Amino acid sequence: MHSLLKLRSLFAVATAAALAAGCGGGGHDDDDESPAPAALLNNPDPLGGCSALAPLASALSSPGMQVAITSATLRSTATTDASGNYRPYCAVVGTINGGRVGNRVAGQTEAVATYAIAFQVNLPSTWNGNLFFAGGGGSNGSIPNTTGTVTNGEAVNPLLAGYATASTDTGHSNATNNDPANGGTAAFGLDNQARLDFGYNGIGLTKQLANKLIERYYGKAQTHSYFAGCSEGGREAMMVAQRFGSEFDGVVAGDPGSDLPKAWLAEAWDTQQFASAARAQNLFETTGPGAGTTPLLNAAIRPAQWTALQQAVLAQCDAADGLADGMTNKPCNFDLSRVTCGTAGAPAECLSSVQATALQRVMAGARNSAGTALYSDWPWDPGIGAPGWLAWKTGAYSTTGTNTAINVTLGGGAGPLIFTTPPTLGLGTANSLVQYQLNFNFDTDAPKISATSATYPVAPIDFMGTHSTDLSAFKARGGRMILYHGLADPVFSFKYTARWIDSLSGNSANGNPRDFVRLFGIPGMNHCSGGPATDNVPVFTALVNWLEKGQAPDRIVAQSSPAAPAAFGWALPAGATTRVRPLCPYPQYAHYIGATGTSAAALAAQNNPSSYVCTNP
Repeated sequence: MHSLLKLRSLFAVATAAALAAGCGGGGHDDDDESPAPAALLNNPDPLGGCSALAPLASALSSPGMQVAITSATLRSTATTDASGNYRPYCAVVGTINGGRVGNRVAGQTEAVATYAIAFQVNLPSTWNGNLFFAGGGGSNGSIPNTTGTVTNGEAVNPLLAGYATASTDTGHSNATNNDPANGGTAAFGLDNQARLDFGYNGIGLTKQLANKLIERYYGKAQTHSYFAGCSEGGREAMMVAQRFGSEFDGVVAGDPGSDLPKAWLAEAWDTQQFASAARAQNLFETTGPGAGTTPLLNAAIRPAQWTALQQAVLAQCDAADGLADGMTNKPCNFDLSRVTCGTAGAPAECLSSVQATALQRVMAGARNSAGTALYSDWPWDPGIGAPGWLAWKTGAYSTTGTNTAINVTLGGGAGPLIFTTPPTLGLGTANSLVQYQLNFNFDTDAPKISATSATYPVAPIDFMGTHSTDLSAFKARGGRMILYHGLADPVFSFKYTARWIDSLSGNSANGNPRDFVRLFGIPGMNHCSGGPATDNVPVFTALVNWLEKGQAPDRIVAQSSPAAPAAFGWALPAGATTRVRPLCPYPQYAHYIGATGTSAAALAAQNNPSSYVCTNP
């Protein structure tokens, strides 16, 4: 899943039998002892060196990886470096295993069912010796752009910094593999190999190819391979550490869609809960085929009620971290009855019993009729009900129109086509996707994420899953991994990511996981950005410093966007334009030990990271 809000190109930063044989895991960067070929790059003539790559497609191919290079062109960065110079780079564009005709269903053209793993590898003329592989977003289907600034709290332009960069659409195209009669861009889920390519194989093969291109172009392998992504890209980051640990040295996983099919169950669950609240208020879609019959999630809870909830969370939990500042650093056990109508002291904009029940069930997490948890519960945080939270769960508030929640627009197609076996045919309208979730049975349908068939021999939870605790190959390589996750992420629960971190210590092969894996929770942050949060986090710099300089991230100093203080009523010291706060590695939180109040000295202390200590709950 990907955020359609403030996520600019995600840092949003990796065939079943082939994997078992090592497909996607070969190359091993600098582990290859065979003599490196002569470099193609000739600095006096970079154009000639770049164009010499295109005829090498056959030599770059291998069993299970047929390479086609459609172009190898010398380009320049769109912006200049610190010295005011544009940096030339060789852009290599092509496909792996192109022209493969996959599974076709009735009514599909051959073109719709023809697949390829599209890639782009950029090779800068001035190289720092490293590779930056960028993760995708949503259900992928397009090649992430790594030619400009990749933003996640710090301006990192990989090409200007001298990184070779790689990215892939993971084996399907939103433009060509699009079937409006069967889930639109999710229709690739009808083909087994396209599923596997999306889950892991597309990244594995692209990494193999990037290794070969780098060796041919520079005459030597890269020193370090980095992978970074948020959302689906965060899932991919977890995946590469688990499946391709011997291929990557540094990994950043932001708001990861860990075990994404399970998280999708929570999307269907949330849809049903908010639909019950809308139905009880007689609030239905007003246009289209669902007019008058399909509950309108957007209208389930009014904006003033969300504001009352946020204020109540702050009233109960804000000061527990040592400072009442509009952020809850310490885990909060919120009592929803505080804002439920009929409770003494409830606000005027209280939640009805139906609304409160719906929200309580959402926060407790998806379950079957036996009460078995199917995914995870969620943290209580004042970022709940913020625009970035509502965009996923209910859509922006409206009493007219049709459902706009990303849970039903993006998730509506992903679940029935990609994350369940067998995939569901005939979902050709937006309303049919909503209806699929509304009618989803958590006893009989939820097991489909673990199901297989003759046509689909690998279960969705296996090709998409990131629950392995075996990081031995990554650890043996000397790898370092940083995860960051918004406490108010509406689509992937921070608690699920935290439980994976907890589980790592149960595998003796990992030794002390803290030595090479750390998770940072970001109070208030929605999905990858947004919310009442210091969501500008220099996590990639922290990773590089950890891997290359041995500086373990005992804390990361984050900032808010310049617009956040005014939007959330935060007081800043004179001259400051952003709120500054340290983030602590899980399970610790930042506890304030400085002066409180609104004096100039107190505000300066509150915006000073040295005024906080990392403390266990």
